[in-house]
Amino acid sequence: MMPQGVAYPKSAGDVAAALQIAAEHGVPVIARGGGTSQNGQPIGRGLILDMSRHFNEMMEYDLAARTVTVRPGMVLNTLNDRLRQDGLFFPVEPSTASRCTIGGMCGNNSSGARSLRFGKTVDNVLAIEGLLHDGERFRLDNAPWSDISQPRMREIMRSLTALADDHRDRIETVFPKVQRRVGGYNLDELLPAQPNLSHLLVGSEGTLALSTAVTLKLSELPRHRVMAVCHFDDFRAAMATTQHLVELGPVAVELVDNNVLVMGADIPAFVRTIGDITRGTPNCLLLCEFAGDDLDALRGDLKRIDQCMADHGHPNAVVEVVEPHRQKAVWGCARPV
Repeated sequence: MMPQGVAYPKSAGDVAAALQIAAEHGVPVIARGGGTSQNGQPIGRGLILDMSRHFNEMMEYDLAARTVTVRPGMVLNTLNDRLRQDGLFFPVEPSTASRCTIGGMCGNNSSGARSLRFGKTVDNVLAIEGLLHDGERFRLDNAPWSDISQPRMREIMRSLTALADDHRDRIETVFPKVQRRVGGYNLDELLPAQPNLSHLLVGSEGTLALSTAVTLKLSELPRHRVMAVCHFDDFRAAMATTQHLVELGPVAVELVDNNVLVMGADIPAFVRTIGDITRGTPNCLLLCEFAGDDLDALRGDLKRIDQCMADHGHPNAVVEVVEPHRQKAVWGCARPV
């Protein structure tokens, strides 16, 4: 698909001007971050707004409150490199963290290996400033719709919260109760007594509005991490055991399937690490990570994992990875980018 044009906005005013011009000429607009989505979301025949080149600065940072406001073109790793100095991070960490942007993560409601503990993007967004299709500005946060200063957005959110409430029983019955649900608009986020209205935009893939600033909730970096590499002879056994491993409270559970193990054996950068963490020739692995400030307690978690595996028919099937440099190498194999 050949776009009609590509623009590199430097400010919210640039984005607004682009939207106004596109609306006048009936041209679709596609906001693009790192272009890492696998389903073609950043591709189209309209006007592409590439947010990552210029529209990517940190705007406000409150260390005490553990919040940060950034432009949508901010790359996740760039943000976390800065936050690490203060012992904080934005905990939604997809495998494309070296290039995915906060705006894109909001667009598709990204998750990541550690979503068991920290949730998805929607669970860590506090506010969104943005623009409607014709460039009109707004801000959505946890304030009630009646407090929205812009009349048009106030009416939109009034009607949408009423819509969600009218269909409350249906939404609560039909919307799947799963760890990551990204198949549609987050109308269920409007059901609480005091919803965060910005959550409706998360996962909307740019179909409702474009973000110009996103305020995020930050988390404290743990002092220690440990990893259990759980071995399985077949994929079905790994999937059946996952529910029992999750009950032990890991921060992350990540599958390393047979394709990665087989192809990794032919990749020089991965051969040593795969040899380090595998016993024999497993069909697949589950990486279980625990994190916290007490290393001895985390070592106890590894023993509980080993016992759980044995209890479900997989004795002596756990390799412990405690050293940080080894863990980094394992994640590099499990989530190659």
